[in-house]
Amino acid sequence: KVSYVGAGIGGTGSHFGAYRVQSALLSKKPDIVFVEFSVNDSATAGATFSMEALLRQILSAPNEPAVVMIGMLNQDGVNAQEAHAPVARHYGLPYISVKNALWPEIQNGRAPWASLFSDNVHPNDEGHALVAQLVRNYLDQLEMMPRPKAAPEFPEPLDSTTDDYRKTALAHAGSDVSAAPIRLVENTGWTILPDSR
Repeated sequence: KVSYVGAGIGGTGSHFGAYRVQSALLSKKPDIVFVEFSVNDSATAGATFSMEALLRQILSAPNEPAVVMIGMLNQDGVNAQEAHAPVARHYGLPYISVKNALWPEIQNGRAPWASLFSDNVHPNDEGHALVAQLVRNYLDQLEMMPRPKAAPEFPEPLDSTTDDYRKTALAHAGSDVSAAPIRLVENTGWTILPDSR
């Protein structure tokens, strides 16, 4: 029996995910987490930082979920793989690169973009099936590998400030986190409206 938690919000990157992961995902105590922000993040140091901040929260959850990273791509073949893959390597996490699997086939015409994607970034049913097959291939390989004797030590962060994200929460209308404790300290020129959130 599988319970699925879709914690993603379209058009957001790992920075926003790092703020939301506790309430939107980890509160549900997942056994396995698939992380994919490679299209909405960019290949910059900021994306490396925010991905690490997100992953350290997931990896330090009390129920110790397994983590698999997935790297999608846009129609130009661009993604944040250069920023995310070093974080995956640092933590010994699998990184399933859909870009590496598909981009050569798309470039040489053997897999036309429109046959797998419904627009410039979102997979269609065939594209989702292909990504699912890549994940399944990885999971099938795990069944053939010897079981590790002990879990590796949790490594030091690439950036020492990423653990500060463990103390953050996103407060908004409808969230589990109340914005009531937030108080205005200083205001220079803004007007708070009675019906504002």
